[in-house]
Amino acid sequence: MEVKGRNAVSGLPCLQKVSTSDIFDAISEPIQDIFSAIQRVLETTPPELAGDIMTSGICLNGGASLLPGMAEAVSRVTGVECRVAENPSDCVAIGTGKSLEYVGMLFTGVYDVGQFSFPVSDSVH
Repeated sequence: MEVKGRNAVSGLPCLQKVSTSDIFDAISEPIQDIFSAIQRVLETTPPELAGDIMTSGICLNGGASLLPGMAEAVSRVTGVECRVAENPSDCVAIGTGKSLEYVGMLFTGVYDVGQFSFPVSDSVH
């Protein structure tokens, strides 16, 4: 594929051919970092929560979840079913916005989990 952009050396606009191999080389290290982070989280997850994850699976969000085959790769690496969130690009921003409603609780250190609602979607992308 040909992509348009700025040449990092000359600073001038240019048209460059990019192959699948080039893309793979560019993202393989960050993807491995993501897999490692997921494994570390699963290794340190309390048993009662780990059981829920094994039952419900992992739900990916964010830009990396849109990479073709990402959910399948996470499933292979972790052995846990994995799916992509309904609106993966916006999940983090929406969640952050919702969390601001509860920022006052961060200072008191006390909250009731029952006051939160977490809608569950059955759709898998």
